[in-house]
Parts: sequence; C-alpha cells; structure tokens
Amino acid sequence: MNIKNIIPVLIFSVFIIASAAIGVFADLFWFANMGYENVFLKMFFTNIWLGVITGSIFFVISNLNIKLVKRTMKEKKKETKDKDIVFYGLTGLFSVIVGMIFSNWSIFLKYTNSVPFGKSDPVFGADIAFYAFGLPFYMFVYGFLLISVILTGVLSLAAYFVYSKPKEVKSEEVEIEVNDIQFNYRFNWPDITKKMMPHMSVLIGLFFILLSAGFGFAQYGLLFTGGTVYGAGFTDLNVNLLVIQVLSLISFVVGSLFILNLKIRKWKFPIEGLKVFAGV
Repeated sequence: MNIKNIIPVLIFSVFIIASAAIGVFADLFWFANMGYENVFLKMFFTNIWLGVITGSIFFVISNLNIKLVKRTMKEKKKETKDKDIVFYGLTGLFSVIVGMIFSNWSIFLKYTNSVPFGKSDPVFGADIAFYAFGLPFYMFVYGFLLISVILTGVLSLAAYFVYSKPKEVKSEEVEIEVNDIQFNYRFNWPDITKKMMPHMSVLIGLFFILLSAGFGFAQYGLLFTGGTVYGAGFTDLNVNLLVIQVLSLISFVVGSLFILNLKIRKWKFPIEGLKVFAGV
C-alpha cells in the first residue's frame, strides 16, 4: 500500500482525535473547578464503555452476516483477501459511528438509577417513572437494534454481489476498455437471488418485528401530543391508538412471514403482507 495514500487519513484522524480531546479536557477542567470531577468521570467512562459495547456488538453481528454470505457464495479464502479487507474496513467504520451515536450516558444512568414516582397515567396505567426513565432507555435499545439490522442488511446485500462471480461478456455498448477490449460484467441474477433469499428474508423479518415494537412504543407518545389540550385527546385514544396497534400487529405478522420464508423460499406471502401493511 502506498504510504502517500495513508498520510491524509492519518492527518484527518489526528485532527478529529485532537478536536475531541480539547473538548474533553475543557469539560474536565470546568467540572474539576466546580468540585464535580467524579461526576464528569462517571459520565465520560459511561459514554466510553457504552460506545465500545454497542460498536463491538454491531461489528460482531455484521461480520457474522458477511461470513454467512461468503459461505453461501462458496468463496475460497485465498480469492477473497482484498474483498475481506474492504468489508472489515466498512464494518469497522460503521461500528465506530454506531458506538459514537449510542454512547449516551444520560439515558443509561437515568434508567439504572430510576425510582418509581408512585403515580400512574390514566390511560395505560404505567408509573410516571416509566415515561421519565424507562421509555427513553427502551427507545435507545430499540434504535440500536433497528440501525444494526438495517446496516447489516445493506452490507449483506452488497456482499452477495461483491462475493459473486460475474461473467465477463464482450459488448460494444460498455464504457470500460482494457487493452482495447471492452468488457461487460453481468451478474447471475437468478443464482444470487436464490442464494440470498433465506438470509435477506430473516433480516427483513427482523426489521418488521422491530418495527412492530416501535409502533408499540409509539402508542405511549400519544400522551405527549400537543394541540388545544396537551396530552392524548379523543381522536388519539379512539382512532390513532387503534391505528398504531393495528400497524404493530400487521408489522409483526409481515415479519413472521418473512422469517417463515426461510423454509418456504417464495416471495409471494411476504409480498402480500407488505401490500396489506402499505394499504393500512
């Protein structure tokens, strides 16, 4: 690898790290002067290990899926070295980004140190502490799982094409020329689709099951709607709540159909479920 190509990356990395370090030390000095150095250290290290845990979980999950793709496409290790480096780089980059996004000390520490309020809401009967501490944390976990499934699905889909073996077909209409010979890389679409169907069906199924959980959390958001009166109104409780619950149920059914497609291996039933979901 040409060292000249690495230098800009190293300079950019040093700049980002230095910028972050300046902010951290500035906050540390301020907290220390106020006598709350321990508070800052608690916040800082909670952010660090949350980022490490979430980033590591995503890295393992995404690479296990890439490994499954390689095994499905029956690629040999010697032939995939360069491709492996690319995907390790991508999963590593996404892992860092995911870790940075989900390193939220506030939500975690509020949840782990929460206490009941002793009062319940009149609609769902949940303690007020659930809305102050529990719901934000559950949404935090839900967001991490949803992002992980989406990014893993995108990486896996790309991997099926990268690890496939396209045929080189001479063509007069292509734009790429090598030694005055034109080539057109054509993927074996039926073969790729057949091989990816079980894997992608499970990932899509997990996405819709998570979406079902998201609708379940969304119903609690009706209590925070604004308007003439703050909180859940007549329409929220008698129309919107029912719609959200129906969408949650349909999402779960659609997700289950996609996972069952692991055995059936036909897109007919999941597609029909998608039509119903889109219609609602």
